Amino acid sequence: MDYQKEEFESKKLDHLGIVTGIIDDIVIVEKIKNIFLIDSRENINTGEVVKAIISYM
Repeated sequence: MDYQKEEFESKKLDHLGIVTGIIDDIVIVEKIKNIFLIDSRENINTGEVVKAIISYM
């Protein structure tokens, strides 16, 4: 058998998992997406940007 060696990296999340879980529970991303217009050129929507800003502060 030929096994490939895989490298893994772990990161400490601290509070980030809890914060993003709460953001998902209160569906803030969808609420923001409904407020702002969606541009077809966007790679990521405004709701996801706001989620990232809140989560990683």
